Amino acid sequence: MRMKKMTSALFAGFFCAALAANVFAGGRTQSQSTGGALPVVKVFSYFGIKGLFENTYWSKIMEEDLGIRLENTQYTTELLMTTLASGNIPADLFMSQQYNYVENAIQAGLLYNLDDAKAKLPNLYANLAASLAYFRDNVNGGKTGTYAFGANVTKTPPTVGTLNDGPYTRWDYYRELGYPEIVEFEDYLDVLKKMQDAHPVNADGQRQYGIIAFTDWDSMYASFPSIALGFNGKREVGFLEVEGNGPAVGTILDDDSAYKRGVKFLFRANQMGILDPASVSQTYSEYNAKMNAGRGFFSPWSWSFQGFNTPDNNAQGIGYRLVPFRNQKMVRAGANYIGSSWSWAVVKNAKNLDKALALTDYLASYDGYWTYYNGRKGERWDLDANGEPYYTKLGWDIQTNAVVVPEMDRFNIGGAFVAPFAPQVVHPVYKRRADGADWIEKPEITGTSALSTIEADWRKVMGAKDDVELFNKWNIVIDSALAPLAPLPDNIQSINTRVGQVIAPMSWQAILAKDEAEFETIWKNMVTEAKGRGFDQSVQWYREAWAQALATGSRYMY
Repeated sequence: MRMKKMTSALFAGFFCAALAANVFAGGRTQSQSTGGALPVVKVFSYFGIKGLFENTYWSKIMEEDLGIRLENTQYTTELLMTTLASGNIPADLFMSQQYNYVENAIQAGLLYNLDDAKAKLPNLYANLAASLAYFRDNVNGGKTGTYAFGANVTKTPPTVGTLNDGPYTRWDYYRELGYPEIVEFEDYLDVLKKMQDAHPVNADGQRQYGIIAFTDWDSMYASFPSIALGFNGKREVGFLEVEGNGPAVGTILDDDSAYKRGVKFLFRANQMGILDPASVSQTYSEYNAKMNAGRGFFSPWSWSFQGFNTPDNNAQGIGYRLVPFRNQKMVRAGANYIGSSWSWAVVKNAKNLDKALALTDYLASYDGYWTYYNGRKGERWDLDANGEPYYTKLGWDIQTNAVVVPEMDRFNIGGAFVAPFAPQVVHPVYKRRADGADWIEKPEITGTSALSTIEADWRKVMGAKDDVELFNKWNIVIDSALAPLAPLPDNIQSINTRVGQVIAPMSWQAILAKDEAEFETIWKNMVTEAKGRGFDQSVQWYREAWAQALATGSRYMY
């Protein structure tokens, strides 16, 4: 399967029974047929496009299927705290990125008890039962009722296509070097140096680099260096480093930590002159623009260069492909029955309560989720005689960046939400993933050959049909455990903020150190300052919380 355009925060679901006829008929709701103004369902969310969603393909689907318009208010942490303290959330739906925010809202009496409308939420209670139960048991602040559920629920790990993580590199430059084997993470550096020496600028005269990074995702630590955890079979839990599927094994400040390995990796890249000097200050958007121009030769993620992996480039053998190192251990998101800490809730004093409930149920079912993710049948996608989904020519061109249709960009509506279902959720009738990773290809419709030049070459060299098969073939994959952390106490949150104000910037200072002696001095000082701000206290809380999370997760595997 060709690599698909990666989009995040996308989801949908089938509408509740009361409007089912309109959904399947593609008809309009009563409020539309009368010509009246449609009610606006307001969303209070941490991310997404601000303002009213209108005049797009996706907003029209919401209008036709649900009789609503959507408006998003994007909050900062400061605005959220002020809002919760005020005793009123000025919206119909609340999207939270942390359990403790939900718990605070419940304790303040700001969220609607979904149990009071269970009859209106048949899909939610049928399809997300474990998530509802987890939030009811663990994120209720001592109150009785069901007030929220988690995002990205899935009962199976990804089995085809790509994962979020790589590493990926410019395959055309890798081919020029004779496909050298990369055994250890650090071996990438020499390969990237050779690529940069051979291709210092692109066709437009812009500088190119072995590695391009960014800093605006930094918080408790420097985000980009933390990629080394996932490449070493670990994941971060607060300041802990834990095995992908089990216990804590150390902290990010240990001298042999994967995090330090990531910081040292970038330090060495900078010493070799292959780290983009702008990395220390640029944003993800700036990083992404460079990657979509093919100007960086290393990517930790499968979704950060799709603007460069165009059909034209791929047909010429140009683009990014997965090149793992032999001793890599890849942490894969396993089955997650309760979803992530990103969550969805209905506001108690919602102005348009019934519509908010209808939208909630719509986004918690398989048919509507599929519709929202892929649009109307017969437009971007269709079914063949065997009932299997495939992309139409238009759908394929949008997925592969061959054409850009702004009004059909999912972010024109999806940016306000976190998805109840993860992208790999399989539709029970179509038997395929909603993100299209396992759909059949129809070259006679898409106008493309079954395999692009780059993909045919990659398959021949790597001996696998896609990224997941290669990971499995090399025995790289470790499925992460279902282990939901308890809500973070305010005092630990404060410690994390203070410690992050040390670790994140000083990690970059170490990366830019003039030599290894200075690197070690900066690292040692960073550890001392972080511990002086409560690092050990935070670590102790996470150790206890993680052990409990492993035990708790096993109770919600249904």
